[in-house]
Amino acid sequence: MEKQLQQLALDKKMQYILANVLRISVLMSTLVIVLGGVLLLYAKGNTLVVVGVFKPQEALYVSLPAILKGLQVGNPLAIIQFGVLLLIFTPILRVIFAVLGFIHQKDLQYVAIGLFILVVIFLSSYFEVVH
Repeated sequence: MEKQLQQLALDKKMQYILANVLRISVLMSTLVIVLGGVLLLYAKGNTLVVVGVFKPQEALYVSLPAILKGLQVGNPLAIIQFGVLLLIFTPILRVIFAVLGFIHQKDLQYVAIGLFILVVIFLSSYFEVVH
């Protein structure tokens, strides 16, 4: 009975940590996107923007190296894209923390499942698998 109570307390603690990881990462990505938006409005506030035509060839920040280069010079579009990347990596970060929690609990079955999920995510990102 004591062991079950300890396991329940550990599960609650893990859920609390994972919820905070999600909250903090979503808040951080939101702040970064808002900062980029404010800087973009400040830099190009008087410019007329045409949104009826999308020109993908003019998209500058579509790769991680390009985004990082844009961040180095403080480009507002790169800052916004970085915020979007943070938001995309939020679920991946949750899986990483879940795996760490399962390692701490010595639950090898869920560690294996979590690592498998991470491998699938990284391989699909590396090979640019698009659905």
